[in-house]
Amino acid sequence: MGWRSWTAVALLLTVSATACIILRPDRTIRIATGLVAHNVCAKTFVSGLDPQTVFSETIERPGLRRLRTALRFHVDRTAMSVDASAAWMFGSRAVYHEALGCVLRHGTKEPYILRSDIDALKVPKSPPLLGEIAGPDVVAPANPALTAALDHAFEESRPNRRSGAPRLSS
Repeated sequence: MGWRSWTAVALLLTVSATACIILRPDRTIRIATGLVAHNVCAKTFVSGLDPQTVFSETIERPGLRRLRTALRFHVDRTAMSVDASAAWMFGSRAVYHEALGCVLRHGTKEPYILRSDIDALKVPKSPPLLGEIAGPDVVAPANPALTAALDHAFEESRPNRRSGAPRLSS
């Protein structure tokens, strides 16, 4: 191998290293593994869907199709967490927290989670005053335009409403 071959190899390595430093493909892969971990976590522990089905649907998105052969996930039902990785590198972890949903963990630092007693928030602090103010019957609006606006605002068949949103049990 002559000096020209070594120069070409050195130039190729320099260009490749520069492209990796500038483009940072690891960031793109970490975003992909984070998306997979969070989607599988949320749809498994919040919505109760099958994790394999969720994973299959998630990796069929246009931005993830190229990585589908390398992406892997693991669901830990006891820890209520999902780990995702691309070729066993660039891993991401999502952890389910009761009444808050799934949170992506970055590194070993525990994510900030609002520390409140959810059960205490469900209990009213004072008895409702509805019986004293309005009586037991529902108060109908006097203006027909207001009635029509309220009916339109609360109809369930509107396309921009989320039908599968999780609800807290009372």
